[in-house]
Amino acid sequence: MNAILRLGRQAVLAFAAFAFAPVAQAVLCTTSTVGGNWNVAGNWSCGHVPLTTDDVVIDRNFTVNAATNNVISVTMTAGTLTQSSAFNVAGPLLIQGGTFNSTNTMTIGGATTISAGTFNPTSASARTFTGLVTISGGIWAGTTRPVTFRGGLTYSSGTFTAGTGVHTFDINPQTLNGTLAIPSMTVTGVTVTNNGTLTVATALSGTGALSNIATGVLNIAGTSTITTLTATAVGNVVNYTGGAAQTVKATTYATLNFSGAGVKTNSGTVTVNTALTGTALTNAATGVLNIGGTSTITTLTATAVGNVVNYTGAGQTIKATSYATLNITGTATNSGATTVATALGGAGTLTNAATGVLNIGGTSAITGLTATAVGNVVNYTGGAAQTVKATTYATLNFSGAGVKTNSGTVTVNTALTGTALTNAATGVLNIAGTSTITTLTATAVGNVVNYTGAAAQTVNATTYATLNFSGAGVKTNSGTVTVN
Repeated sequence: MNAILRLGRQAVLAFAAFAFAPVAQAVLCTTSTVGGNWNVAGNWSCGHVPLTTDDVVIDRNFTVNAATNNVISVTMTAGTLTQSSAFNVAGPLLIQGGTFNSTNTMTIGGATTISAGTFNPTSASARTFTGLVTISGGIWAGTTRPVTFRGGLTYSSGTFTAGTGVHTFDINPQTLNGTLAIPSMTVTGVTVTNNGTLTVATALSGTGALSNIATGVLNIAGTSTITTLTATAVGNVVNYTGGAAQTVKATTYATLNFSGAGVKTNSGTVTVNTALTGTALTNAATGVLNIGGTSTITTLTATAVGNVVNYTGAGQTIKATSYATLNITGTATNSGATTVATALGGAGTLTNAATGVLNIGGTSAITGLTATAVGNVVNYTGGAAQTVKATTYATLNFSGAGVKTNSGTVTVNTALTGTALTNAATGVLNIAGTSTITTLTATAVGNVVNYTGAAAQTVNATTYATLNFSGAGVKTNSGTVTVN
């Protein structure tokens, strides 16, 4: 019992000694009137070289030349601070004036604020900023050396020049604010949120994610190999601006824009919800382009065999160009000259407006094709056999070596023209206007050809299975007509 009691008393005494031991207090160390070297005690107001527990104020010319410099905080108000050895600050770095020449390794554990003065990194050494970096009136001079950010970056005024060194964002999720130009940006394992205007001239890369929120404008002039690019927020814009060729990141965009002389190519799946704008985009053979909003892009090249362009929205105007495969899953209108070489499909409806010319070179399995507007033309141009979409046309024309066959109900209100059409056994062909087609084959048992015009019509001289007449217009045969 006594032994236990004695042990207990010893433990109490040891605890008391620990509890009341003096604790090092932070001391403010200000540079002396003469300035000089960091590692000379007499150069400091505190009478010693700053300790890891001290706060430091630099107000005149000073040189950091000790082997290791660890302090709580550094505030610079004037003069020149030249860092020629490793420099570690556990807390904030505040530059309010003067010039900080960083020529060696640096780690800042707290926030870095440059409200006046200049931060000038010049050596190949790594610099890591753990807290938020804010440029609000001062100068961040560019460097060809790498910089690592772990707390985000905000620029509101002054000068921010990133230089060509790789700027790495890692460890913590971060936010970018203001107008920032960072030529080479790598995001590793975290999400960086762009809240302002970010321009990446050389490379946007890394295993992490960049999120362009509603107020974000992202300008990509170089490569974009970052693992995840999130750009769906309504209002955000992603611009590909390269003077050299660029591959578009396969992801979903709100507004996607192109400029610059370089060819922009989609080789994956790109979805555009709001607007596809700018100069030019090429959809490569492996490209799938989903357009859910407007498409005012000047040039859309989509002829590569295998590529697909899908219009997925309601009330869209399709880009008048040449497509390999064109799918309409909503409702869309063609008001120009559009050519579909391989397949026209989708569960939606395509309307050929009065100014629309639709050239179909392959299959036409689209659910709805509206082609009744006076003045519009639909041409079947295939070199292989084609089945004519069963619908009503204003002007229907045929060309190309492939046999064109109607197996449903086709109505032609204005003009049936071109080379040849075969009306299959299940075909019903209603001709309400002129019929100047070179060859009309209508001999299959069961097929019907109806001349239905309200104005005078000339009957095509050919052989029919069933030939029928209706409408007020006079029907005239001026050649040899056989009805089987």
